[in-house]
Amino acid sequence: SHLLVLAVDKKSEKTVISNFRLEARPTSKEEISERLKAIFREEALNPEGVRIALKGQGVVVRALAFPQMSEADFESALHYEVEKYIPFKADEVIVDFQIFDKNIPRGNAKVMETLLVAARRSEIYEELGLFQNAGLKVGLVDVGAFAVANAIEAVSPTAKKEPVGFLDIGAEISNF
Repeated sequence: SHLLVLAVDKKSEKTVISNFRLEARPTSKEEISERLKAIFREEALNPEGVRIALKGQGVVVRALAFPQMSEADFESALHYEVEKYIPFKADEVIVDFQIFDKNIPRGNAKVMETLLVAARRSEIYEELGLFQNAGLKVGLVDVGAFAVANAIEAVSPTAKKEPVGFLDIGAEISNF
């Protein structure tokens, strides 16, 4: 429902928010691209290496446990098994994963704790198109909740040492 542009700068040892802009999201794709272009021009923001965050019903995040295996074998197995864990066809999504722990005892076997992320290709490409049409170069596509966590970790020196929470109450979906 909104366009949120946040810029951070590294100043000596600190990361600081150098710009924050929140506006109602225009209704048409052309207007969104024009608004993004205007915001970057008005605020003199660097159009290179822009990071965007996706959220909504086209993004699925799952914590899963799998039998212990190499990362290459896991990636291959996931290609065939992904539809068991997401509400989309495998060819409709781009999938990424992170293995957190490869050695968790469970019964007589060991399992891997993993995080699976799948996002609909159509939604990713639509968002990328908005930024490309604005003349911006996207360097990273992230999931909304992870983008916020990464920003908190970058800005707060204690974020890695103490539990930190962020509640994003969205128009349709909320994340913690």
